[in-house]
Amino acid sequence: MANITSSWMDKPQPKGLHWDPRHHGLGVRVWANGTTKSWVFQKSGGRRITIGKWPRMEVNEARLAAAELNEKPADRRRTVEDAHETWARDHVLRGGAQVTVDQNKALVGKHAPDWWSKDASSIDKSDLLDLRSDIATRAGLHPARDTVGHIRRLVALATDKEIRLPELRRPRSERSSRSAAIEDWWSDIENEASPVMLDAHRVCALTGLRRSEVLGMRRSNIEGDRIFIPAPKSKMGEDLSFWRPLPTQVREIIERQPANGELFPLENIRLKCGSFTHRLRHHFVGVAESETAVPRRVLRSLVNHTGKTDVTDGYGTVTQEAAAHWSQEIANVIAEKIDL
Repeated sequence: MANITSSWMDKPQPKGLHWDPRHHGLGVRVWANGTTKSWVFQKSGGRRITIGKWPRMEVNEARLAAAELNEKPADRRRTVEDAHETWARDHVLRGGAQVTVDQNKALVGKHAPDWWSKDASSIDKSDLLDLRSDIATRAGLHPARDTVGHIRRLVALATDKEIRLPELRRPRSERSSRSAAIEDWWSDIENEASPVMLDAHRVCALTGLRRSEVLGMRRSNIEGDRIFIPAPKSKMGEDLSFWRPLPTQVREIIERQPANGELFPLENIRLKCGSFTHRLRHHFVGVAESETAVPRRVLRSLVNHTGKTDVTDGYGTVTQEAAAHWSQEIANVIAEKIDL
């Protein structure tokens, strides 16, 4: 509780909700910076609404608005958006990542924006099945499955009503077909790419690195025969940055690039054959597994796959020497395939 006055509103306050004890249902939401404030109103058992922002709505105006709302019967209707806000606060409180909240909000906002205002208690199984079918037709199975899955979770939260839907299986991965026989499609890259683009694709092929990791390479991150690859944190807050050994073929490619900070400054260039870059990553893994004797743990470290697949993954670490040796072994096989 806080004695909410004009002088209190003028000062930075702790983040969170602060309720006015003298005016039933009236509160102030203070945002993370401590100075952005919104007026909120909530009757006991009703849903919370925003009635204005400070300082556009002054203290006396907020008190009058609260008095008027107190004369109305409580609105117990909970929208899908209300349920999402409740879920989001709890998710982060329990240690979940904010990026998960943002991704789910973006999914609904993109594929079912009109559902935000729906009364959660009015949604039934047929509504969700119709929505899933509609999104699958418009955007594909993945967004249909994930968007409706999140809305179903919100309905259960808001109503205590669990709606079970028939499973919608994800389509079978085409990775095996994308990783095979680089000799059959490498010429397409050579024909479409400019010299600097072709070199970037060669690095993708020889290292298995992602397109963003290759385009983000900087000379300042090179230390001897390895390079530091910065990466954003994972959903669980884990730092995914890593050191990647560079085979001799890649070091030669780097040496012939212009003396810029970024090795492949392609931000403003349309990469016509950009769709090949992840295919090259799949190919790298396929070749490593089928044509070399690289240990599984070493391969996963080279492509920066961090999730455990076996209980023994936590026993020991991959040495720099082992990573560099197998990085070169795999690159030698791939270099021969692309006539490098």
